[in-house]
Amino acid sequence: MMEPRLLQIKWEGPLSLDAVLSEKTGDDDYGLYQIYTHHLVFGAGSLVYIGKAEKQHFACRFKQHREDWLGWESDVSIRLGRLAPGAYRTDDNWQEWSQLITDAEKLTVYWHTPPYNSHYITGYDGQALWIQNWGNRGSLLPEYSSHWKPLRPDDAAEE
Repeated sequence: MMEPRLLQIKWEGPLSLDAVLSEKTGDDDYGLYQIYTHHLVFGAGSLVYIGKAEKQHFACRFKQHREDWLGWESDVSIRLGRLAPGAYRTDDNWQEWSQLITDAEKLTVYWHTPPYNSHYITGYDGQALWIQNWGNRGSLLPEYSSHWKPLRPDDAAEE
């Protein structure tokens, strides 16, 4: 089994949707994000969606979400995550960063199964990763890995 690659993600927030739309357009405003809102079943302040802003900055990605579904939600708060500097190469046209952010999204969704995500909730097929979440990580676990899997209801011990 291959040794997992350590990936540290630094989180900021919570931020309002308006703050993300108006302020997150810079050269470093790319990465993962978490969306929290009131959920009918899980209640107020629930993590409902994990996504990535890979080829467009956070503000552009959230404009799309607002038009598609986020405009209908109440009490929205957002956390933005960026890969730690030095964790990836930049001399390869950002290909390594792009693969890392894609795999980090997949593994984070797999471990946390937010109700509005439909992809990656049943398995992980990316590179071997060990993710550590730093800063204002919200409801995310401090760390998780592709080398072990989260417990699911059907994983209960046999009687």
